[in-house]
Amino acid sequence: RHDLLDLAAFGEVIAQLGADLVLHGHEHEELAHTLPGPDGLVPVFGIASGTSRSHKHGRQAAFAVLDVEPGGFARDTWRWTEDGFR
Repeated sequence: RHDLLDLAAFGEVIAQLGADLVLHGHEHEELAHTLPGPDGLVPVFGIASGTSRSHKHGRQAAFAVLDVEPGGFARDTWRWTEDGFR
């Protein structure tokens, strides 16, 4: 397993110091959450492995492209299908 064993401590650091954005990988699914920061909510995004070989719905390989600009960002997610990434 690849669990974040100090999740509570990580949350405390973000709450105290903040962040613009938190990105992480996840074994098989896309996640979108927020954590409280000192100046408001901090977006947290996780994406499935880009090399997953599973054909089960929701467990396909995926990657995300983020376009980050002052004041915000846009995210496009690509998932593997039998025809390639879409």
